[in-house]
Amino acid sequence: MKKLLVDGFTTKIARTARSFVVLVYPSSIDLSSRTPRYLAEQLRARRREIGTWWRRLPVGRQALLALAHLRCGDTYTQLAAGFRVGIATVYRYIREAIEVLAALAVDPDRSDDDDP
Repeated sequence: MKKLLVDGFTTKIARTARSFVVLVYPSSIDLSSRTPRYLAEQLRARRREIGTWWRRLPVGRQALLALAHLRCGDTYTQLAAGFRVGIATVYRYIREAIEVLAALAVDPDRSDDDDP
């Protein structure tokens, strides 16, 4: 049985003869609450920057989805099922979150001496 962390809950996906049964119960992710909040703020700024007016998930849920993948290694299929979105949407959301985080990273080739 595979466990999946989604929005503060863990799901167990149990196979039966011809269908799947999903059981949900409370769980937690080992991150501070500041981490998803910070990522959500950055994603909100990104959405404003590119002029996105609608998304399937709000920024808080997108941040949680991306962090569940990055921290726990949950697969796109598991996340799609848990967040009730398509696999392509999961891919785009994770990719966007990684791009936002990468833009915040310090460039190792640039030293403080290079500042004007």
